[in-house]
Amino acid sequence: MADVSPEHARNDPEKAGDALNEESGLSIEGDTPPDAGSGVGPTNRDLDVEHPGDSSKGKIALAVIIGLVALFVVLWFVGAVVGMF
Repeated sequence: MADVSPEHARNDPEKAGDALNEESGLSIEGDTPPDAGSGVGPTNRDLDVEHPGDSSKGKIALAVIIGLVALFVVLWFVGAVVGMF
């Protein structure tokens, strides 16, 4: 049973906060609050696990490309300065 209408929730932030609290027992009309403590995260536990190194190849390739471009810019600048004399 809903205790807070959406209009009252917009006008009274304290009641809206209470309705969002799972332990208060209040809810906003039209919403179905989750069970206490159930959370709203994914149910597939494999998605929660971080897999280090999944995207490291792209980062390494990008760093190598940027490093090579920087090296060629520095060498071009040094060559231009030496060519002036």
